[in-house]
Amino acid sequence: MKCCRIMFVLLGLWFVFGLSVPGGRTEAASLRANDAPIVLLHGFTGWGREEMFGFKYWGGVRGDIEQWLNDNGYRTYTLAVGPLSSNWDRACEAYAQLVGGTVDYGAAHAAKHGHARFGRTYPGLLPELKRGGRIHIIAHSQGGQTARMLVSLLENGSQEEREYAKAHNVSLSPLFEGGHQSGVGSGGCRQQRAVHESSIRF
Repeated sequence: MKCCRIMFVLLGLWFVFGLSVPGGRTEAASLRANDAPIVLLHGFTGWGREEMFGFKYWGGVRGDIEQWLNDNGYRTYTLAVGPLSSNWDRACEAYAQLVGGTVDYGAAHAAKHGHARFGRTYPGLLPELKRGGRIHIIAHSQGGQTARMLVSLLENGSQEEREYAKAHNVSLSPLFEGGHQSGVGSGGCRQQRAVHESSIRF
């Protein structure tokens, strides 16, 4: 926990002094070779931007980390996945919110766990990811596990879903096809990984 606090303090100081000095924001943006969007992913019992009466999961009552990052030249979005859902379900919801479309939990998964196969439909925060691209996910608590599930599905897909779709002649979500092997990395606090960062190439 101490490691994470130190990391936040150092990041905060870098943002304050690196971006608030004259020309700091412009220079920081011009020096940045990686301008991939940032996606914030909440943890267990978390919520999205439009929920909890304006109290931001990422920022609290008066803070707004997404807005602050956007104001400082970092394209940032916040996901809202099931607060009590499994990492599989949350990863499927995150994927649909990112690329757009109806959440597909998988035909085999839905049959095994006794819930609907399809969920809500989203316009897509970053629909261009369907054609490829890269994002950075900053996740808190269970959000880190959800991000790793999303990475796993993008890389490997789901053999169970592929076999079920073939055997039952049903459609298969691109998420379960896999094949996104390169550009997947992660980082975070070594001792207590309360905050996770993953970089994903679609």
